[in-house]
Amino acid sequence: MNPIAHYLNATGLTQAEFARRIGVSQSQVYQFLNDIRPVSEKVCVRIEERTNGELSRKHLRPHDWADIWPELRRLPLSPSPQERANV
Repeated sequence: MNPIAHYLNATGLTQAEFARRIGVSQSQVYQFLNDIRPVSEKVCVRIEERTNGELSRKHLRPHDWADIWPELRRLPLSPSPQERANV
């Protein structure tokens, strides 16, 4: 499942509430959730900050985070929201 979907399920936030917190429209959150549009680099950073790292850039861009943010290679990957839910 999409890491944003897990986060929303775990926190009980609606798409609209999450959108307001991260400064995008609800339709953009819908597009992120349904893999219609990738989360932009700028929005990834904002999501990571506003979720206190619960949703990291590594979780949001699993295929290219190391190319975009090579400095993150040194940091361990924190558990995803799905992994935390399974503990």
